[in-house]
Amino acid sequence: MGLARYIGVRTLLIIPTIMILYTLVFFILRILPGNPVLAVLGTKNIPEEQLRAIMERLGLNKPIHVQYFEYLANLLRGDMGVSLVIQGRPIAQDIIERLPATVELSISSIIVSLVLGVSFGYIAARRRGKIIDSSIRVLGSFLYTIFIPWFGMLLQIIFGIWLRLLPIGGRITPGIAPSGPTGFVLLDSLIQGNLYAFLDSLKYLILPSITLGIMLSGPYMRLARNNMIKALDSGFSLAYRARGIKEDKIVRYSLK
Repeated sequence: MGLARYIGVRTLLIIPTIMILYTLVFFILRILPGNPVLAVLGTKNIPEEQLRAIMERLGLNKPIHVQYFEYLANLLRGDMGVSLVIQGRPIAQDIIERLPATVELSISSIIVSLVLGVSFGYIAARRRGKIIDSSIRVLGSFLYTIFIPWFGMLLQIIFGIWLRLLPIGGRITPGIAPSGPTGFVLLDSLIQGNLYAFLDSLKYLILPSITLGIMLSGPYMRLARNNMIKALDSGFSLAYRARGIKEDKIVRYSLK
């Protein structure tokens, strides 16, 4: 499977994965003991009539299968309900406000993971059968199993607290955020020509991007290594070698 096809398949799997997660979260929350309204309010001292009114307004008094299908129907319409923490605030509004930061982090971490994965996969393929090849394969498997919050906290302690090289939270230094139309700090900084804000925001993005990028690079290492070996052993590579073409040039062709 090529790298582009692998990324495409993984992207298509996002939709069913999200639906499965939504379903699991829905039923787990319904199975847990206790009343969700009382849990959010943090008190049991609420009149029974008021409690029933809140549950009726939220549809929590309906059969669970009815709640589930209404839940899915509302999701398809983009209606995620209102927050129980901030009364009356649509949950979709919270998601929209946080979406730019999520997209920026996702894109940057994917770039980091691809650079690391392809680079280490290339090195492993060129040194296949040697100790560096085995080490990179073990590293790729190890990175795939690390607990992300623990790894992120470790990098925060090292680079944010001990070395004081990178910020450990936020998106940009308070007071210099661009007031652009998109909500993407990096993009709005470029639109306004504010290089200082762009570099400052990039500094805040480095640590989380590296954290996620390193964690996600493991599968790309294995994929890049296997594809590179397949290309180096293919018929066109053998033909190039027979014609006396240098190995470095064959490797460059294989990378394409």
